[in-house]
Amino acid sequence: MCTFTIRVLVVIFTVLFGLVGSARAIDIYTDDIASGWGNWSWASVVSVTNARHGDTGKGLYVSYTGQWSGLDLHSYGPINTHGHDALTFWIRAPVQTGVRLQVQLRHAGSVLGWADLNNFLSGETLPVAQWVKVIIPLTSLGAHNVSITDVIIMNKDPSYPAVHIDDVKIENLGINAPGTIYREGPAPGFQNWSWTQTDLFWKSGCASDPFCLMASFARYQPWSGLYLYHPYGISTGGTNLISFSVKADDGWMGLRDLQVQLRGQWIPWVATQNLGTRNLRDYLPPYTQVAANRWYEVSIPLADLGASNATVVSFVVMNSSATSGPRVYFDDVRFTNGAIYSPPDMKLPLPGGKNWYLTVESGGKEHCGRSGDPFHYPNEAYFSLDFSANTSENGGNAENDVPVLAAASGQVIEVGKIVDSGNGNYVRIDHDSPYNGTGYTTYYLHLASFATGIHPGAYLYRGQVLGVMGSSGKYSTGIHLHFQIKYNGSSSLDATATDPQSPHRRTWD
Repeated sequence: MCTFTIRVLVVIFTVLFGLVGSARAIDIYTDDIASGWGNWSWASVVSVTNARHGDTGKGLYVSYTGQWSGLDLHSYGPINTHGHDALTFWIRAPVQTGVRLQVQLRHAGSVLGWADLNNFLSGETLPVAQWVKVIIPLTSLGAHNVSITDVIIMNKDPSYPAVHIDDVKIENLGINAPGTIYREGPAPGFQNWSWTQTDLFWKSGCASDPFCLMASFARYQPWSGLYLYHPYGISTGGTNLISFSVKADDGWMGLRDLQVQLRGQWIPWVATQNLGTRNLRDYLPPYTQVAANRWYEVSIPLADLGASNATVVSFVVMNSSATSGPRVYFDDVRFTNGAIYSPPDMKLPLPGGKNWYLTVESGGKEHCGRSGDPFHYPNEAYFSLDFSANTSENGGNAENDVPVLAAASGQVIEVGKIVDSGNGNYVRIDHDSPYNGTGYTTYYLHLASFATGIHPGAYLYRGQVLGVMGSSGKYSTGIHLHFQIKYNGSSSLDATATDPQSPHRRTWD
């Protein structure tokens, strides 16, 4: 009996009030001006017309008769926008091209905020004879969680255009989810504090939503920056990543010099402090795989930015280049909680407890980077090491039958046994599931022989013997191991990162 009563009450509340967390749309115009609203337009001819969006109903026809003439849909009582996040409507220019309109929300005659319509249109222009849906975040109109009385669409142009308008509503589109910095527009409280001629536009045709953020960084202005600021900040508690989608008009060249920074509060409204900064390129695929005008999902661990369980007031993206002025698009900037990729824990691919010499072949000592510190990723654009069989413990002489070890656990994906090739006998190991050649792979070349059980598909543990050092291959000049690391198929350090703080940087024990 109690269960039945509870179910009935749930149904009643659902019918009367809607589902929890979902706010009903506020209709302003649908076939006719909504009850409680009136036409307070000025210097404009407004009429109901059969031109409408959809198959049924009627739309509004607005003929502007002067610059700054306006359509004004006025509520006779204040309308609270709590639980809603966007003003939406459909619009069509029947004849004229280049129509320029401004959208305003007001309360009792006071302007709450305004936005140029073209900033929310594809190509920044209203097409002729084509219905377009417009979505403007209430945050862009200064109307989040406030009362409004007027929705105004004004003509900015000296000419006298005419437009059709339909289905004017204030809706809840989920733009303001917790942890959001930007989605469709800046999240509530976030303001544009960008500097050095970094122009921001809201653009259509984005990664997952109708609109995204385009940042046009100033050319010949190093450290120009996109800067979204919240005076009180939002907490990163319960999250471990900052995630966003990004693309650039010129691909890798537009992204390689960008740095991502999170800032915390220092003096409210006056100064912030840098929590941490990272190169964006360290979290992108290899440069050979980053194409122009293609979206990439980026997730940066908050620990890398010093922002775990912190209050973040600013999301900053800076262009460190002194010459380039890239145009970059961002979408869905938010704090999330997800799995964090951990690069394989690699060890020396030779027996420990000995000081192994490096040869001076190409790919060897002259390519290994810092003097006296050969087992870090180098500063050069190619990472491989040529280990000889010689050790200081053996008086600088060669050891016999030196075993070659797997640098990290993984699956053998390739075994080469063609001794007259450049590689000779070699083994390739993939260290990242699903073992398809992406992520980290290691190469072991010029082997004298293979250990038992070494074949594609075999799983090796870190330190397991895979073969014996040798000199197979037509280019080998003596007994040595050519050891190479690749990330996503590339040996370029644009893939594995030169930054000592890069998440891809590995050291040897």
